[in-house]
Amino acid sequence: MWTRFSAWFGSALAEPPPEWAPPPPASSPVAVREDPQPQPQPSTTAPQSAVAPKRTSLPTLSQYIIDAYIDLVRGGVLENGAALEVYNQGQRMLFAQPEQDPLGVLTTTLFFLRFHDIVDLSWKSRQSAAVTLTTFHKLCTSQRSLRSLLTVERVIRRFLLPKEEAVVRNLDALVHNHVHLECRLAWQCDLLHFWQTSPMAGVEERLWELLDAGHLTESAVIMVRGIVFYFLANALLDGHYAKNFEVYSVYDMGCAVVGLAILCARRAWHDMDHCSDLTGRHRRCAITLLGVTRRTQAHRIASYSDSTYKLSTGTCVTPENLKLVAASLASAEPLPPATAAPAAP
Repeated sequence: MWTRFSAWFGSALAEPPPEWAPPPPASSPVAVREDPQPQPQPSTTAPQSAVAPKRTSLPTLSQYIIDAYIDLVRGGVLENGAALEVYNQGQRMLFAQPEQDPLGVLTTTLFFLRFHDIVDLSWKSRQSAAVTLTTFHKLCTSQRSLRSLLTVERVIRRFLLPKEEAVVRNLDALVHNHVHLECRLAWQCDLLHFWQTSPMAGVEERLWELLDAGHLTESAVIMVRGIVFYFLANALLDGHYAKNFEVYSVYDMGCAVVGLAILCARRAWHDMDHCSDLTGRHRRCAITLLGVTRRTQAHRIASYSDSTYKLSTGTCVTPENLKLVAASLASAEPLPPATAAPAAP
């Protein structure tokens, strides 16, 4: 349905890097050489890159993107304020922090890159992640462009590894190339369709159904909306998303995530043990999602780790609360199926 993102960068990736003299393409960070000398002949075993830390010290690409987005929003590079104007100050502090992904930017970015099999931490993958992140941020905030090329530069610097940023000398070329790649992404991919068919769209659809039916108030929707990304992020960071969740439709996934978030909020905020209204496929998906979350818990950061205030997302996702919800789901009887109406005589 969508053109593979990795095909955009031409054949340069397939060609071996030059020994010296010709500079790399503008889409790659270039290191400064103060005293250029002819390179020795390469040995049979390639040495560790001078600008990359050891592989064991690197996060996954998903973790890298989440951390980068949090830094960029908290640092004022990417602004969410206008898109969250319906939130009051207290709601922004408790339920609209960047690690809670209140606009769905992170969720859609991670799913888009996963669809295109972009998972490693090479510069091409990090560049693809930066372009996708800023493009979806513009889409969800209705911002046609970032404030300036300086803003784009700050985004690119955040996606460079520390030793790369210290020696890069073609930053201007990387900035202009980022803008061109954004245009190419918007031209070749139906981003709105992808947004509307991502699991976060299922979450939004289910929240709207509950709001429209009067089961949730607008403030309750905001509160639940601040919880759901914790489960989605841990499902993605676990590394087995395809095996665990691709058997479910987008709507089923959304219903399971919302249902699980509500169960955790009931237990943490109101000390209620009630989960019989989560049944069928949604219940099975929620149990799998909770099991993955309890095993991983890689996203227990910032607001998801702060339980000082009772009505916060941190109190909903504590290990103790998740354990109680898991026991409740395992022991509760599902609601009996509705009986069919008698046939007309």
